[in-house]
Amino acid sequence: MKLFQLSLQMRKQEITIPLYFNFKKVVFYMSPKAGVLALLVFFSFNVFSLETDNFLSWGIELKDSTTDLNKYINDHIQKSLDQINEKKRSLKCDQVRKKVILDFRGFITHPMERWVEETLGDEKVYPSQKNISDREYFMMSVYGTKNFDVSKHFSLSRTINVNGIYFGTDKLSHWMSTGERYFRTYKKALKKFKDQDKAFKEAINYGIFLDRFILGGISSGVFSFGDLEANFQGLKMNLSFCEAGEENNLIKNVEGKWIMQHQLDIRDYVNPNFDETFNPSLYSSLKWDNFKENFLNKNCQKMRDGVPEERFNHYKKILTPSFSYLYIEDLKKARKRLPPNQSRKYTNICEL
Repeated sequence: MKLFQLSLQMRKQEITIPLYFNFKKVVFYMSPKAGVLALLVFFSFNVFSLETDNFLSWGIELKDSTTDLNKYINDHIQKSLDQINEKKRSLKCDQVRKKVILDFRGFITHPMERWVEETLGDEKVYPSQKNISDREYFMMSVYGTKNFDVSKHFSLSRTINVNGIYFGTDKLSHWMSTGERYFRTYKKALKKFKDQDKAFKEAINYGIFLDRFILGGISSGVFSFGDLEANFQGLKMNLSFCEAGEENNLIKNVEGKWIMQHQLDIRDYVNPNFDETFNPSLYSSLKWDNFKENFLNKNCQKMRDGVPEERFNHYKKILTPSFSYLYIEDLKKARKRLPPNQSRKYTNICEL
C-alpha cells in the first residue's frame, strides 16, 4: 500500500491528508461546508478510531509493563537526540522537544502502541494478539455485534498494566500525540491570557471538542474521559522538556549537545483515570443499546461479585486528581461543553 495525498480544495485553500491506498494523489473541489464535513468523516474513521474494552481485564492479573515502556520511550528519545546532535544545527529547546515528540508519531496508531501489543506477550497484554485475533477480540468485547458496525474494521486497543493501573494502549497514543496538541493550544492561550489555569482550560476544552466531534463521540460513539486524562498528562510531559526551569528534561551539555537531564518515567503520568472502568466513558444513542446488552450479559455479575473492588480500592488510595479531572468534574456539574446525556454510562446499567 502506497502513501498518497488526499487534498481538499476549499475555495483557495488546500488541505492535504496522507492516506494509504494504491493511488498517488486525489484532489476534490468542494465548498467550505462540504470540506469540513469531509474532514470530519476522515478523522472520524481514521484517527484514533481505536477504542478499548478494559472491562475484560476485570479479574485478570497482568505483569507490570513499566520497565519495558520506559526503556522504549527513553531509547526512542535518545535516538532522536543523536540524530539532532549529528546534524549540528542550532536549535532552540522547544524545536528539539517538537522533533523528539513527532518522531514517536505514526499513522492512525503509533509505533509504540503497536510495539506493546506485538512484543510484550500474553503475560503483559490482554487479550494478546498471539491468542486472540482483532475480530475475535471485537466480538468478545462490550462492543461486539453481528450487525453492521464500522468498528469491526478497526482494531480495539488491548489492555496493559503500568504500576498497577490497567488501561488500553490507545492511551499511549493520546498521551504522546494529542498531548502535544494540548501543549500547543496551552502555549497560545498562555501567551493570550497570561494565566496558567486559563491556558490549561483552553487545552482541555480543545480536547473535549476533539473527543465529542472528531476522535470519539461522532466516530466511535464513545466519549472517553480516560482519553482526556491521557491528553492532559501528555501536556504535562511536554512541559517537562523545556518549561521546568532548572529541572528541564532537555538541556545542552558542556559539548553543546542536547541530552536528557532526567529519564522519562511513565509512572509520573499514568494514573487511575486512564482506566475507563474507573473513569467511565459516555456512549452515544447509537452505541448505547448494544453496549448495554453486552454489559448486562458479560459484566453485571462480575460487579455483583465485587471483582473490580480490590483494583478500585487501590486506585482510590493512590489517586491525586489532576487539574483536568477537577475541571471536567466542574463542567459535569455545570452541564457545559460535555455530551448533554451523562446517564449513558456503565455504572447505570446493573441492579446491584
